[in-house]
Amino acid sequence: MNNNYNYDLELQKALRLSEQSFKKEKQLREEAKKLEQEMKAKQEAKWTEEKSYGMMLQLMKWQPLFTNRGVGSGLQNLGNSCFMNATLQCLAYSPAFAQLLCQSNHSSQCKSNKFCALCEMERVIPQMLMGKQIVKPRNLFKNLPKVHDLLTPGCQEDAHEFIQALLDKIEWAYDDQQKPKRRKDPQNPIRKLFTGATKTCIQCARCRQKSITEEPFCCISLEVDDNVGLGEALGIFTQDELMRGEDKYFCNNCNRKCVAHKKLTLSAIPPILILHFKRFCVEFQASHHKQGTTKKLADHVEFPQTLDFKQLKHLIFEEDQQTQLIDPEYELYGVLVHSGPQLGYGHYYSLIKSPHGHWYRMNDMDVIPVTLKHVLREQGYIVFYRRKTDNLMKCELQRIKAQNGNFNVNMNNNNSIEQKQQHIPMNANQNQNINMNNNNNNN
Repeated sequence: MNNNYNYDLELQKALRLSEQSFKKEKQLREEAKKLEQEMKAKQEAKWTEEKSYGMMLQLMKWQPLFTNRGVGSGLQNLGNSCFMNATLQCLAYSPAFAQLLCQSNHSSQCKSNKFCALCEMERVIPQMLMGKQIVKPRNLFKNLPKVHDLLTPGCQEDAHEFIQALLDKIEWAYDDQQKPKRRKDPQNPIRKLFTGATKTCIQCARCRQKSITEEPFCCISLEVDDNVGLGEALGIFTQDELMRGEDKYFCNNCNRKCVAHKKLTLSAIPPILILHFKRFCVEFQASHHKQGTTKKLADHVEFPQTLDFKQLKHLIFEEDQQTQLIDPEYELYGVLVHSGPQLGYGHYYSLIKSPHGHWYRMNDMDVIPVTLKHVLREQGYIVFYRRKTDNLMKCELQRIKAQNGNFNVNMNNNNSIEQKQQHIPMNANQNQNINMNNNNNNN
């Protein structure tokens, strides 16, 4: 009996150990499989990032297809739609943005059964650049409330509000291609082209501790004043502010409200820099009046043909200066103008630099050649600049390629070990080709 009893105990112990070993082996296999999936996802993300930067580099300058074509078509005024027309013309002559939309195939994959701003721009921009007839963007016009709920077809709207809302919608449409939806795509081309960042540094005057926060922007709004140039307006935008009185800063280190110095600087300057002049303000006739009237500031703000941030490096956060000054020069390529006494009255038109280097006044249907001297005399409302060189993007691409090379070596080593030990099959990555979309159908 004792021998049988001991035998049963040993058998039960062996079974428990076997079961524990099986569970541990199963757990290790699951962890290995999860690790493999994570590494594959990282590899795909790295390759996607490399392809994204490579594509962007190709798009930064006009391709021969567009330089040989010259200037494109005008836009029909559909009833107080000049604010929309002028904005579209400035966007259409942003090389990277325009060429991106001309080769984009989002509309063939879009699953939205509602209005999609990206699908619409894929149709309109190629027509404007390559078509020979006046373009009638009726679908975009009638769907203005879906771009922003405060925009109304037939009403004179603010071009600044329109461009910000339109770029947001296009950016979200690219994000919606991701799964799950509304997840931010790290390779979103609209975000890469138009989004920059500012840093706000608040320093407590009592303990000298600093607090730094970063905020994204796609358009910088600048104050307008008589005889103030663009560089000075940017200086006003980043000028020091003393926080005192009711505006004292609560310092966590001091655990109390303290006087503090607040400084706003540029942290990342995007490839396409949009600068908006605050020409409209609300004026009250008397202190007891609750409703005011919109007044337009007609002061001329001098904006240069070339904006050199080497001369404005004090506007850039000190730790970011070395990176941001790799490509310090930005060239003017678009000016959006509002003529008239008030925001709700008057007319919008734009001046653009064509792919073959000539300036034109795009006034709804009219396309009129102008000189650079004429452009620089205009009363700009929004000005558009783009990087003259792409060295920063090339450096980033080289860094990504170097990382991918090291990553691939590690992946191959890890894969060979895992395949020998666990016989887990690996799938090869497939390259995707981007085809040029030359859809010139009229709306």
